[in-house]
This record gives sequence, C-alpha cells and structure tokens, in this order.
Amino acid sequence: MQFFNISQNLFNIFFTDSLENFYKEFSKWLGSIDSGEFTLWSVTGSVCQPVSCLPSKTTGSFDIYELGYPGGTNAVNHQVSYFDESFYISRAFFFGRKDYPICAVTFHDHNCQNAADQIEKYSEYISKRVRELSASDKSMDLYVDYQKKVDFVKKAGVIFKALEVESVISVSLAFFAEVFSADAVCALQKDKFYGIGLEESDLTQNIFIDNMPMHQYLSQISATEFTEHMGYSLKFNIQNIFFVYEETCGLRFALFNVMPDVVPDREFSALVSQIVSIAVENALNHEDMTRFKVEETEMSHTVDILNRFVVNKVNPSVDTCDIFAMNCPAKKAGGDFVDIKTEDGKIKFCIADVCGKGYSAAILTVVLSVFFSGKNLMDIKDIIQDLNSFLLNKNFGDKFITGFFGELDTEKRTLKYIYCGHEPAVLIDGNNITTLKSENLPLGIMPEDYTVKTTVIPKGATFFAYTDGLLEYSDLDGIITLLQQSKDSTSQTAAENLYAALVTDPETQKDDFTCILMKL
Repeated sequence: MQFFNISQNLFNIFFTDSLENFYKEFSKWLGSIDSGEFTLWSVTGSVCQPVSCLPSKTTGSFDIYELGYPGGTNAVNHQVSYFDESFYISRAFFFGRKDYPICAVTFHDHNCQNAADQIEKYSEYISKRVRELSASDKSMDLYVDYQKKVDFVKKAGVIFKALEVESVISVSLAFFAEVFSADAVCALQKDKFYGIGLEESDLTQNIFIDNMPMHQYLSQISATEFTEHMGYSLKFNIQNIFFVYEETCGLRFALFNVMPDVVPDREFSALVSQIVSIAVENALNHEDMTRFKVEETEMSHTVDILNRFVVNKVNPSVDTCDIFAMNCPAKKAGGDFVDIKTEDGKIKFCIADVCGKGYSAAILTVVLSVFFSGKNLMDIKDIIQDLNSFLLNKNFGDKFITGFFGELDTEKRTLKYIYCGHEPAVLIDGNNITTLKSENLPLGIMPEDYTVKTTVIPKGATFFAYTDGLLEYSDLDGIITLLQQSKDSTSQTAAENLYAALVTDPETQKDDFTCILMKL
C-alpha cells in the first residue's frame, strides 16, 4: 500500500463537493507550490473554456488540441494566438477519463517544474476526483432540470382552467411571460394576433428573421424550438426567441429574450408544447360540449313542438263503434302518425309511417297532421292526392310516406279505404281473417291516380291497422293470435294488452308502435 505525505491545500482538493470548489482549491494548491502563471480550463467535448471564477490569461475558447492535448509528461512549448490575444503554454495536463477530459491546467512559463512533478504524481487521484465531482454535478443538474419541469407543470395548471381557446391563448401568454421572464410574448392563431409587450405591426415592420418579417416567419413554423441571435430589429434588442407550436388549431407562440436559467431544452420544449396542446383540446372539447348542450336544449324544445302535432292515444266516443288508436314512439320524436275524426256517423281515420326515423321523420308527421286536420271530412281521395302533390313539389328526396286512409260509415257498416304501400289492414271475424290492401305506391314517390276500395265490416268483427314497428316483435299471425285472446275486451284494453305482450321493455323499444282497433 502506498502512502503520501500531502499538504493541507492538496488534501482539500479531494474533499470538495463540486467542480467549482475543486477549481478554487486546485488553484490555491498550485499557488502554494510556486507554479508560476497557470490557467484552469473546463472541458466540454473538445472545447476548452477558462474557468470563469478564476483569473486567466484569456477569455476565449479553444480546441483541446490547441492547448496541447493529450499533454502529460512531454513539454508543450506552444504559442497560442487568437485574434489580438497570444499566450505561451509550457506544459498542459488534462484530467478526467483518458478519452474524455473534464478539466485541464496549462502553465505559461518555465517555472512550473515543481508543480508539474506533483501533478504527475497525483494525476490519477485528481482525475478520479474530477470524474466523481463531474458525475455528481451532472446528477444535480438532472435533478434541478427535473425539478424545474415539475414546478413548471404545477404552475401550468392555470392554463388548463381556461375553458375557451381564446382564454387558453391569453392565459398562456401571461403565464409564459412570467415563468420564462420573457421581455415580450405574442401568439398567432388563424392569423389573429395576441400579444404582451408587442403590437402586431412590430411583427410586420420592426422584427425580421432570415430576412423575412417576423409575422411571416412565425406563421410558417411547424415545431417548438429555441433559437439565439436569429432575430433582427432596430427597435428591440433580441437575444433569443422561444417558439411554441400547437398543431391542433395551428397556434404559434413567440417568447422574446427568455432568461438563461429557464432556456428550454428539446425535452422541455416538447413538454411546453404538449401542455398547450392539452389545454387547447380541453377548451375545444368544452366548446363542443357547450354547443351540444345548447343544441340538445333546442332539440328538446323542437321535440316538444313536434309532439304537439301528434296524438299518442285517440278514443272517440261513438255509439255504434268501439274505436281506439295508440302511437308509442321508440324515440323522443317518432315517424308514425295516427288520427281519428268523427262526424254525423262517419269516422275518418289515418295511420301512416314516414320512411326513416328521428327528427326528419317526425317533421313529416307534422305535415300529415296539418293535412288530415285541415281537410275536415272531404273525400279521402282528394286528401291523398293533395298530400302526394305537396310532397312531390317539395322534393324531400328519399323521404316517402306509407299509409292506410279510411272512412267508415257506422250505419251502413261500410269502409272506404286507400292503401298506399302500407302494411295490410285486417278484418278479424272469429276465425275468418281478411286482409285489406290495394296496389298504390307510397306517397311522395310519383304522381298517381289513387283507387278507393270499399268493404263491409260484419257485426262483431274487429278492424286492425298497424305500422311495421309491430313486426319487429312478431309476425302478423302471432299478432292476430294475441288480439283474438282479447276478443271480449274493449278496443283500448286489447291494444294496450298487445303492446304489453310485445314490448316487454319500453326503454329498449325497437321501433315506433302504432295501431288502430275498431269493433262494431
């Protein structure tokens, strides 16, 4: 085991806690051993810079090979010149790893032999301590950098509280100006200008980058980046510019002269960009949600208005006929229509189904309601022809209406009807089932000369008309079987029993459920 008798100054070198303190103690030790003039250098890659906390022969930066790397025991005896500076190097020593020096010392006269001998003696230990301190400083730098990012994210919460894109931009400008200690900040979003410390005219007239106006340059950036000494202006002193790009809505920030201690690296720049992006997306989502809520409220009012034109249950009082109709939409607004009118022993009724679902179908049920209500008891053929002409003139595209229109004379027990591409109505007389239909097309497809048919309803028979929503649950034979089970019930009870048997869960109803039952 080798022992050394070392001085207090040399001993202090090995117990420093940072490279900065190492340089100071190393300088004291060299001074104590009469080393003559010397310079301590910090080495980054292949660039050497004089340690700023100590006096030096120069203020310039040099390549390690200009200073005599790899140094060691051989004398350098080298004159270094840089513009109007010139100095002589007699010996040079580099510390750290062999292929990765961290610091260096150069001697500038020949009175350094004693110091050179001692450095050679302790060089291995000095290099080891330099490596340890460098690793420690880097760890601390990483921690400080990490803590800086954490603090930034914590403070950036104020941006997330903004609920509109314009608010996000305004809050971000104020936040960036404060956190980065920027002299001025501005933003462009869809050619709209926002700024603190700048006017929009400054971007077009007073600030230039790469020989183009700042406004043009800023509107073209597509990445978050930090630049130095790129801006040119006769009005402002521009040292650096931090650009922040947010892709979602083409938002671009420019921060002028950010403080050196918060200069963003690539990772930090990405973090800033992501925070702004998230805030913008949150604001856009909030705006969409607000718009949706407004639209939802408006649609709710619209549904309420549409439903005022459509009746859900019709049960007119007629001495010679038990008649009932029901319309149960699957959604808030349905596309089925049913109505019954009575006058002087005659019953005029309509059951129809608009092609499609939702609000567009519901609007056409309003048309049916207006037509059926406004025609009083004129001939059903005239009503249908007028309605078909109206639909064709308005050209609703792929929208059409199927329907069964009837007029019952309760005294004569005769039923006149026009069937327009609808599900066939049926007469149930005990076990005798008769379907009622004609060959007419649905309304709204093409002009047509509608044919009125007539049939007699036997006493005790049941007339039943329906829309195709019922067929989502059962075929016609199954429906008739269920109706026959309620043959002794009123029309209303029979219809409601049919709904309860088919639609077991109204919350998941598949389609509009509409029907008419008449018992004479």
